[in-house]
Amino acid sequence: MKNLPVRRKILLIFFAVGLATLLQTAFVDLRLANLNERITDITQATIPSIILVQNIKTDSNTLRKDQFHLALNLDDEKVNVFLASFSKLELKISNQLVEYEKGLWDDTDTATYNRVKKAWDVYSAHNQEFIDLVRAGDAQGANQLLNQYYPEFLALVEAIEGLVELNEQYALLESAAAEEAYTNTVKLSVLAVSGIVLLMTVLGWLLTNTICRPLELVKALATSIASGDLTHQLPREQCNNDELGELADNCIMMQQNLQQLLESISAGVVQLGGAIDEMGAVTTQASEGFGQQQQQVDSMVSAMDQVRATVNEIAQNTETASSTATDAQDITNQGVELVTEGINGTTQAEQVILAASEQVFQLEQDSKNIGVVVDVIRDITEQTNLLALNAAIEAARAGSHGRGFAVVADEVRTLAGRTQESTARIVEIVSQLQERASIAGKEAQQSCSLIADCVSQSKMAVEAIQKTSASVKEITDMNIQIATACNEQAVVSEEITRNMSSIDGSSKELAIGANQIATTNEGLSQLASELQTMVHRFKLA
Repeated sequence: MKNLPVRRKILLIFFAVGLATLLQTAFVDLRLANLNERITDITQATIPSIILVQNIKTDSNTLRKDQFHLALNLDDEKVNVFLASFSKLELKISNQLVEYEKGLWDDTDTATYNRVKKAWDVYSAHNQEFIDLVRAGDAQGANQLLNQYYPEFLALVEAIEGLVELNEQYALLESAAAEEAYTNTVKLSVLAVSGIVLLMTVLGWLLTNTICRPLELVKALATSIASGDLTHQLPREQCNNDELGELADNCIMMQQNLQQLLESISAGVVQLGGAIDEMGAVTTQASEGFGQQQQQVDSMVSAMDQVRATVNEIAQNTETASSTATDAQDITNQGVELVTEGINGTTQAEQVILAASEQVFQLEQDSKNIGVVVDVIRDITEQTNLLALNAAIEAARAGSHGRGFAVVADEVRTLAGRTQESTARIVEIVSQLQERASIAGKEAQQSCSLIADCVSQSKMAVEAIQKTSASVKEITDMNIQIATACNEQAVVSEEITRNMSSIDGSSKELAIGANQIATTNEGLSQLASELQTMVHRFKLA
């Protein structure tokens, strides 16, 4: 019964009620048929028998009265008519007795009828003698004859009265039997109807309990879920294995899925909070690195300004040496000192450029570190976007209960998108920074090579000046080469300065991006806190 579908249970109950009603109708019909048989016996047998006996009694009395009438009116001209009527009445009584004999009930009825028939035969045996006396006009003889067989008439009347009483008893018995059948039919009908009503009540109670009890359990579960309590347990054993049982199973599955969803969201929020904290720490570290990098770039720019000033000074000295080459002999010692100063300045420039090259290399390494940080930020952003997408999907599955989650998930996904865009911009800037740092490093190395050549040539010039003061043309050529190298060094220094300015701008943009990431982290942290608050509205354990 528990495994039957609800519609089959209802059909089975209605079938049982219909079958009980049909059986009750058949039983009542059977009882009514019995009652109808009783009534038919009364109307078609008992009552006609009573009427027939009453007619025999009446006709017998009429026959006796006609006999006295004939005996007193022998001179009447209609005496023959009276005799004919008398004979017909006698024949009628005989026919009535024959007809009654056809419907005898039992032995008592037969015995009583036989007494009437015998009394009639005895009485009617004198009728022909009476008719003969009447026709002979013997009034005295006719009267004597009537008085003579008066006892036979009394016996006939007594026998007829006995037959009348017997038929009345039959009528009373049949009436009592019919009344008893009617009473029994009514009682049994009332009992049958009461049984059907009781059956309908019991089946209705069973059906109501089968349907309403699972609905109450499912309603209690839905109410607890709506109030945020996911720990409510539905007693599945109290539900049948029908459509309502399937509804209870679906509600239990929905409760479990919602509980798993909220647990996943809670775990995701915790993970998101950790990722936000980690990203905040990385952003802070990146901001500090950007600040240090900007300071190093400023120092490098100052160093490059000094290099450029030194190169300009070298160029001026070289021009002076070239213009006074013809007087080199006279001022050899002065030239040696100037060249020595140039060598010292070039050495200083070489040291500055080497320091700048190291700064550029350090800048390139810092840029790579920034790339690593950006990769971490990108991974965190993608994970945040994935978590937001999962939260949106689970919120969509939750229906109306997950609208708040859907809004929060959409906001988280939007912030993740903005973070991803900022990260892409940072990646682009870092790539440019790395490219420019690489170019600056190569140019610094080239400057170092040129300065090294310049130092070598200056030393050769000192040696040449010390060996001979006559090599003016050679000194002039060397001065021209030095001037050219100094100009090239000046150009390289200007390019390095521009690159440092570009790196400085990129560092500022990275700092701005880091600040934006920090702001985004604060928004994500707030959203994670709000999401955690919403999750805490539900009781999971």
